[in-house]
Amino acid sequence: MSRNVREGFAERFRLALNEAGHRESPGKELAALFGVTAQAVRKWREGEAIPTSEHAPHVAEKLGVRRAWLLDGELPMRPRSFSMAEKSSTYTAEDFSVSKEEFKLLSDYRSLPHDLRVALEQFVEAMKREIKRGKS
Repeated sequence: MSRNVREGFAERFRLALNEAGHRESPGKELAALFGVTAQAVRKWREGEAIPTSEHAPHVAEKLGVRRAWLLDGELPMRPRSFSMAEKSSTYTAEDFSVSKEEFKLLSDYRSLPHDLRVALEQFVEAMKREIKRGKS
């Protein structure tokens, strides 16, 4: 595998990490997220290696990007359709596209403990009521 391939992957990997809110995440934290060693993550960041075919789909999924974009640079970066339904949820949502900011916000929300999620949802509902009241 050529150095250019590894370097291209490393650039895309770092971009996806940044957009997913993992810019400053330690290697051990990312290793746990991706199910690999911290050394593997370091090598990916520095362009010394790329994920194996076994790990690549999981890494791309965790970062919210397409595997083909992550490994080969094939556009688009993200799937055209993105399901917002959580695996354990009982609701379904229509597929739609999300921006990098929306993906980051959703990732941050999902990382919160349940009680903070509830508090955030209540806060957003209160904000919506205030906005609606202001328009009346």
